[in-house]
Amino acid sequence: MYRISIVIPVYNGEKYINTCFRSLFNQSDKNFQVICVDDGSTDNSLNILREYEKGNSRIKVISQENSGAGVARNKGLEHVQGEYTLFLDIDDYLELECVEKLYYTVKKDNLDFLFYNFIYENKSGHKLKSYNFNLYKNMPKHKLIKYMIMGRLPYGQFHLIKSKVIRDNNCRFSTNVKNNEELLFKLKALSNSDKIGFTEYAPYHYIKYPISLSKTFDTGGYKNIDLLANDIYPIIKKELSSKKEVDILINTLKTSSLLSFCYRYCISTQTSFISKYKFISKIIKNKLIKTSIIKEVDKDLFTYKVKFLYFLIDFRLYGVFVILSDLYSKFDNIRISSV
Repeated sequence: MYRISIVIPVYNGEKYINTCFRSLFNQSDKNFQVICVDDGSTDNSLNILREYEKGNSRIKVISQENSGAGVARNKGLEHVQGEYTLFLDIDDYLELECVEKLYYTVKKDNLDFLFYNFIYENKSGHKLKSYNFNLYKNMPKHKLIKYMIMGRLPYGQFHLIKSKVIRDNNCRFSTNVKNNEELLFKLKALSNSDKIGFTEYAPYHYIKYPISLSKTFDTGGYKNIDLLANDIYPIIKKELSSKKEVDILINTLKTSSLLSFCYRYCISTQTSFISKYKFISKIIKNKLIKTSIIKEVDKDLFTYKVKFLYFLIDFRLYGVFVILSDLYSKFDNIRISSV
């Protein structure tokens, strides 16, 4: 059995594969498996992956029709042979002692779930900021779950999970929710983990790219909010003590998700100010939205950005919402590109 299985979904990643793989095959500990799932790439990704696979029994390459990162990760999980499982995106990379240090940490305390730190950097390798999970190391599990649901505790690739926990509890990525497909998987794994740990070590380099504008945007994406809430409801119900607490958390999640959806619309589309204003106004005033998102929310769980967006929407400052979202995005793009 390998110590760690590393699952990597790949879609049109030919520009990044060599950098990512250099970080893998120069690891100080070689006892790991790499599972790459090509998600119907239209570039040369699959051919490059096949070349790496030749003569290397630790690499398994799987090809599927384009179905999304969640489906690709689920396919990768079917081939995991490692004691622990780690997820990596093809445009990111790992520190060269990642496998050695993370495995030592989880084995030392027989952990089921390990939070490790990560570094944000731009494509030139300049550090933008780092994240420290140790801030949460003394929190009880039910509060960790609350923070993960609300995005206060990132639920991306920054965890090492015992593969037995994943198998025994059938932990899988959501295939019917866009943008948050990882949340269900990580919540289920965390909920079913008895020993949870944290390390100050930051082995994961998360590459941040400027946001590019698009002429297309899934304007019906807000309908995924209810699907997401339904998916994670059983986990929340298991972890929280009262129905009221569960309902408030669900309402808080829906509100935060809706605000984030409106923000993404503002920063991602090549439409006019008037069009964005009308769209956001229409979404917020929609009767179905109003009835599914109750005013009773726990604002303390919001991130600082969502708190501010909530304030603007609560006072119907839709125009200010659009302007400040655009300005924040432009500033962020300049910061990422100019470092």
